[in-house]
Amino acid sequence: MKVAIIGAGMSGLSCAIELKKHGINPTIYEKLPDFGDVKCDMCVSLKIFNNIYGNIFKSLSRKNNLELDYRYKLKKIIINTANNHFKIKGSLGHIAARGIWDPDSIGKQLGRLLNLPVLFNTPVKIDDIKGEYDHIVVATGVCNIAKQLNNWEDIFTAYYTSAFAPGEFQTDTIIYWCNKKYAKNSFAYLVPVNEKLAYISLIVDGIKQSELDYYWSKFLSMENIDYKIFRKKNSVHTCGTVFEFKTRDNIYFVGNSGGFTDNFMGFGMHNAVISGITAGKCIAQNLDFNKLAINIAKPVKALKEYRNFIENFTNKDYDNLASFLKIPVIKQMIYNNPFFKVSHMSPVIKLLNNMIFRIK
Repeated sequence: MKVAIIGAGMSGLSCAIELKKHGINPTIYEKLPDFGDVKCDMCVSLKIFNNIYGNIFKSLSRKNNLELDYRYKLKKIIINTANNHFKIKGSLGHIAARGIWDPDSIGKQLGRLLNLPVLFNTPVKIDDIKGEYDHIVVATGVCNIAKQLNNWEDIFTAYYTSAFAPGEFQTDTIIYWCNKKYAKNSFAYLVPVNEKLAYISLIVDGIKQSELDYYWSKFLSMENIDYKIFRKKNSVHTCGTVFEFKTRDNIYFVGNSGGFTDNFMGFGMHNAVISGITAGKCIAQNLDFNKLAINIAKPVKALKEYRNFIENFTNKDYDNLASFLKIPVIKQMIYNNPFFKVSHMSPVIKLLNNMIFRIK
């Protein structure tokens, strides 16, 4: 059986590792010179956004024999709105590295576990290799191939600026900022790389790409952020959904290429790995990927209601939400309840969305 994987990101490498377990060594095409992400250098996994219970890294090890290490345990989140702020403490999730520069990034770890040759610096067009392989897995992290095959629907597109900031940081703490004046319906965040360095990013929707630097400057000014920022870069990120996770000509879509990144907060690390593993199992065991992938995508699609909901928010609404989430019983119910998942509230949010729509 001949299998090609386009993209050596988290989803593509996870798929390749699973295929190798079944005695199938895929051909892996990667346009970058090494493992890792050039767009996102650090990532966060929040327990309330994962569709599993407990530690996702332990779960991957236990269920899939995939040993991956995170950078830090996440114990505190600070959320700032225009005129309010609150802190959440507890066992909240994990912080991990993704960047191409980091030797311990999730991509580098997966590459070491795979231990197979990868065709780096090799961009490839799917039409050029269709006839060479029995199965092709699209794991590029973008939607270009799905769009080319008329297999994609856009849901949310945002532009973002990211950079590194030297300073003094708590490695178990991340910071979020929500302010319509510079982030529109999105947010900014800071994630520690280590005690002396942080990764800081602003995500903005509903603007032109040429306007991004203006909103970045506005964010830094309004929040009095005066770090000596370096390695600044601008990028675009599109979330959406595929109509078929596997097409009739045996093309599989995994990771963000398959719509497994949520359009509310942008989380996708766990889903990228799981979708890749699932595609590998389906190829090796002749299982129905379309059927199995629905269970991975269901919580992701549920979060679309939250994205629709906050589009109606004002800064005052953010302030009021911060006051509500400060209430101890609410904090306990949401963040310290191991059984609570954000997707559980989607039916309620959908009802509110329908009510707002009718009022308008």
